[in-house]
Order: sequence, then C-alpha cells, then structure tokens
Amino acid sequence: MLGELRAMFPGGIFQGDSYRVTKPEAKEFWMRSFGNKCVVQWIRFKEQLRSVHAFEEGMESMALKSTIDLTCNNHISVFEFDIFTRLFQPWRSLIRNWNQLAVTHPGYMAFLTYDQVIARLEHHLHQPGSYIFRLSCTRMGQWAIGHVTSKGAIVQTIPQNTPLYEALVQGFMGGCYLYPDGRDVNPDLTNVFEPAQRGKVKVTEEQYELYCDIGSTFQLCKICAERDKDTRIQPCGHLLCQPCLKGWQQKSAGHTCPYCRCDIRGTESILVEPYRSGRGQWEEEEGEDEQEEDDHEDIELMLKEMAATRKFSHLDFEVPMSHLSAPPLLPKTLTTARCPSPSRQTETSETDTLDQHSRSAGSGNGARRRHTQQTHRLDSMARTLQPGHTETKTRREGGIESGAQRRQT
Repeated sequence: MLGELRAMFPGGIFQGDSYRVTKPEAKEFWMRSFGNKCVVQWIRFKEQLRSVHAFEEGMESMALKSTIDLTCNNHISVFEFDIFTRLFQPWRSLIRNWNQLAVTHPGYMAFLTYDQVIARLEHHLHQPGSYIFRLSCTRMGQWAIGHVTSKGAIVQTIPQNTPLYEALVQGFMGGCYLYPDGRDVNPDLTNVFEPAQRGKVKVTEEQYELYCDIGSTFQLCKICAERDKDTRIQPCGHLLCQPCLKGWQQKSAGHTCPYCRCDIRGTESILVEPYRSGRGQWEEEEGEDEQEEDDHEDIELMLKEMAATRKFSHLDFEVPMSHLSAPPLLPKTLTTARCPSPSRQTETSETDTLDQHSRSAGSGNGARRRHTQQTHRLDSMARTLQPGHTETKTRREGGIESGAQRRQT
C-alpha cells in the first residue's frame, strides 16, 4: 500500500491520472478500457480483462483477484495492474504465464520477505539447487529468487531485464534452480519460454536530418558511440545498447535511466530501422544513369576528336600549307560598337566615360552580332579546310599561274 501511495502521489502531489503503465500493450488496454482513471472496481476490471484474455469464473477468477488486488479492497488501481503485467509478461500470454508461475508452480511464495525466504530454505541446506521465488518488496514489479548453492549458502537475486520463466529455465540449465521448495519435481517451463519479439523503431525524416546535422546517426548508441541501440528502457522509452545498460546497472545499482533518471521498471529488445528515403534512392539511381550517359558522351567526343586529328593529318600530307588561304577578315567599318582592344580602351577612356549610357543600351545587340560574326568565321574556316574546297582552289590557282606564263611568253 505504501508503494502504491508513493506511485500515485510522487512528491506529495497527486498524479494518478498521468501514471505511465510500463508495457505498451497493457498501457493501450487500460487507456482504451478506463481512460485516465486510476482506480476501478474489480467487477468492471474483470469484464474488460476477459474481453482480451480468457479465464473462467469461480476459483480461477478468485485466484486472479487475490494476485492482482494487492491492497485487498475490491478495487484495481493502475499501479496494481502495472505490477501484475510486469510480473507475468509478455502481454500476449499473460493469463497462461500467471497460471504456470503463480497457480501451479510449487516454488511460488506470494508475500514472503527476505528473512522469511532464508528461514524457509534453511530446511533444504542439505539439497543444493532448492529454490523459491517471490515478489520483491523493495523493487515492486520484479521477482526475487532465493536458492541454496553447492556450498550450502542461501543467495537471493533479482533477475535484471529478464522475465521470470526465462530466468528459471536458464537457472535450471545452469544447475541452480533444480528443486522448487525442496521438491524433486521441477515444472517444465519450456512451453512458456518463447523467443522475445523485438520491437521495431523507425527513424523519421526529422530525426534523420537532425542527426545528420551533428554528424551522427539515430541508431548509434549515444553512451558508447560504438554499437547500435538495441534496448528500450520502460516506461521512459529511452534507447541504448545492451552492454551499456548492463554496465550502468552494475555501477549505479541500475534503478534509474542513465538519461532522465526515471525508474527502470523494465526493458524491451528493439530493432532500429534506419531512415530510407524513396526520393533519395530514386535520385541515386538517376545519378548513376546520368553518370553512365556522361561516360558515353565522353567516349563519343573522344572518337570525334580522334577522327578530326586523322583528318587534319591527312590534309597536311596531301596539300601544302602554303596553298591554304587565310580566313576572310571582318569588315573594318561597323555600325555597332566594337569590343575595344586594350590600346583602344586607353586612348578613348574619356569618350567611353561620356558614352557609357549609349553603349550600354546597344550592348545586347552588339553581343548577338559578335556571336553571329564568330559563327560565320568558324564556318568559313571549316569550308576552307574541307578536301573538296581545297582541291578546287588549288586547281584554280594552278590555272591562273599557267595563264600568266603564256602571257609572258
């Protein structure tokens, strides 16, 4: 009852309507069934629970009530519900786990204290491997397992981040938990033991951009900065890697979250799915295609240059360079402003200063005309270098020279 009051009135202020249930599925069930109420009657709670988990009326219903109703007042609080769902997790097999661990298991001792466990196991010191388990009085929502070691000592431990059935199975395989309350028959819990389903955490676009700005990733553990996050602390929801959590719990008693100092009531194995942008993938594929097209264009340009080089080499071999005429000169008299040479600019600096406004108005037309003139010049050079044009010009010059010789004769 004291633990419930502390949970409902942290710091002496009522916060029962904002109490956070540890397990996500249990939290969703309570909010859907009872909203923000912190206490409901047992009859109403039983009806809602039976709608998702089947159990019989009569003895089973009474046994379930005695396990959940810790204060024995015919009401179920959100705190008591949270304790029950943490003890007999996971949610999908809640009632089955409760039946096998609390109803039929001979090692279950509901409300024994630390000293009472030692007193009970002292009767089995001659039988190492004897064990019993109870609800922890100091760590609400967790189990405490006491057993007799091979040296005849009595040790009590609280499993960290492990369901009870998993801890009992591992202890049986390790030779620690063999005889429940000194009995020779140890229940088989392998049918309860299920592989833990890892929760998935998807990285949003906002988180992706935020961590890119600081040169990191969302999935990287921020404590060690070496491994990816794989564990979620409950109920605060902070993420870190399992080795960092174990190290923190060993050094600081492990009662609070290393980030927010909230009480650690449980943990969940998770898998962080990195952010995948469909647009980014499309842009990457498009970039690869453009790079391939650029490669093809480079190859084509190289082939053209090689062909042009062979063509000019062939012309140099057949036609002497002295027979080639220079390209036509541009007309000296232009109606538009010409591009001033350095010397011209020095001589006419004052004139340019006075006529700056008039020349700026015609700069657009002058640029277009200069572009046209340069295009004509390049075309004339290309025609000059063509084989047919060169041969015709050579024959014409040869005819003129032979006519001049006849006139001289």
